[in-house]
Amino acid sequence: MSTMDHSGDTPLHQACELGQTHSIEQLLARSVDLEAEGEDGLTALTLAALYGHHDACALLLAAGADPAHYDDHGNTALHLGAMRGHGEVVRLLLDHAPQTALMFNREGLRPVVLAAIEGQAECVKTIIQRLGPEQADEALHQAAAFGHAEVVGLLLALGVPVNLPDRGGRTALHWAVQEARLEVIDLLLSAGADPNEAVVVVPEGLYDNTILGLAAADGRVDVISKLLAGGAKIDTTDRDGLTALHWAAIFNRLEAVSALLAAGASPAARDKRGLRPLDHARRRRRVRVIRLLEAAEGVETR
Repeated sequence: MSTMDHSGDTPLHQACELGQTHSIEQLLARSVDLEAEGEDGLTALTLAALYGHHDACALLLAAGADPAHYDDHGNTALHLGAMRGHGEVVRLLLDHAPQTALMFNREGLRPVVLAAIEGQAECVKTIIQRLGPEQADEALHQAAAFGHAEVVGLLLALGVPVNLPDRGGRTALHWAVQEARLEVIDLLLSAGADPNEAVVVVPEGLYDNTILGLAAADGRVDVISKLLAGGAKIDTTDRDGLTALHWAAIFNRLEAVSALLAAGASPAARDKRGLRPLDHARRRRRVRVIRLLEAAEGVETR
């Protein structure tokens, strides 16, 4: 009964994928290899967890299947069950092997983080209630980045700190602003997220930008408005002395420049090289931005 099909799956794999408990019981009685790997390195247990078959998982665990076994992507049964939102399977695996909740897959993600990425609120809640909010890892950040407001609210209610930095120094608000997740931004700000949090290194050349600077560089006037209403300081600078207005000018974000000026941003602010937003716009030949900033400078210097 160890015959494999073209993908490497055994009859036990096939029965577990379909949740056929009677067939599983018969196969287990014949001393099959519980850890045989099929396609993508999946074992019978990881397959059963992936497809949400609680009773199949229970039979396999009772027979000695290894809950810490991981597939070709580094995912354990708990990773796969949590990612797919199979609450009963997650509870079973936590009862049997709670240590697997702390395991990282090849992308450096724990089961709770995978669940957060997929918006699986029930599974996130189950894992955090079992392990405590200090084991949330980057679940809040990923839920914010992917726009899962329900999961964000749940994690905050369970005690995950709203200004908790991830391994790169970014808070959930950084991620929500970077991905323009408006509902999540509102939720985080209302929960006390600091829109003036320390600057960080972010992708695509926006080095050590501020949260408001991120929104300005992306030209998101709606996000800028939310951040200012939430207490963001309009002329706060990054380590290079660049304000949000500088970033809007650099990236030719005309509407953002206009919105920031209307909200009181200083066109005379100079970065550490002594350059104003207007200087950056001129260097890059941002014609419409130049006109707007020249007019603003004229008003301010009268």
